[in-house]
Amino acid sequence: MKQFLMTLSPVCVGMIVIGGVLVAIGWMKTVAFLRNTPRLCDAGDMERYKDLARFGMWAALALIPLLFIPFLVLVFVPASPIYRLLGLVGPTLVGVVGVKLKEKETMAQATEAHSSELTAERDRVTDSWMKKAFPDF
Repeated sequence: MKQFLMTLSPVCVGMIVIGGVLVAIGWMKTVAFLRNTPRLCDAGDMERYKDLARFGMWAALALIPLLFIPFLVLVFVPASPIYRLLGLVGPTLVGVVGVKLKEKETMAQATEAHSSELTAERDRVTDSWMKKAFPDF
């Protein structure tokens, strides 16, 4: 049993790394959207906005187990000190970067729309992005 528990440590570190990669991809997608789409002018811009929102929603759902499970396992299951440290520091770092990413996402959600139809659609997508677990657009 102890050997099995010890093999969980590298798996948990891998989960933290995957979580970090998801946050990094989200950061790059959001920065690219902000740079390439200063305004929502047409259906293509709106589709890019929806793609960004979908990725953010699915990534947020994936991050819950990817960060919470390793934290619990590496802190409460017998592991070497380095793995315990990674179990505390890894999710914390990913969380801090995630908070900065949230600031960028808020900027994307405030992107000006060219028409009242695009404004209404942006607001509907943003409402779903902020209040629902799964995309419905």
